Amino acid sequence: MTDTGAGQDTERDNELWQQCWRDRDTGFHQTTVNPSLIRFWPSLGLDKSERIFVPLCGKSLDLLWLARQGHPVIGVELSPLAVRAFFKESRLQPSRRKVGKFTLW
Repeated sequence: MTDTGAGQDTERDNELWQQCWRDRDTGFHQTTVNPSLIRFWPSLGLDKSERIFVPLCGKSLDLLWLARQGHPVIGVELSPLAVRAFFKESRLQPSRRKVGKFTLW
């Protein structure tokens, strides 16, 4: 088996992502809910009880919008700075707990 270095690429990508948040280089962040989400979401016909998974969520306002539609929402984010910013800007007080290597907010 040959080592392709994929793990090194992932570590490098993770560090770059973390550095973007530390440097506040977040030009990728949208300041509004994604218009396509608003437009096309109803056509999915999901029951409000269905859980929604949002990977690489950052501090996306889409999380709040989805929750306001009645869905339980799970966001996953690498940067704790992004998570803290999400809760601060949303004026929400999270609870936190460690589960293995992960922090659940």
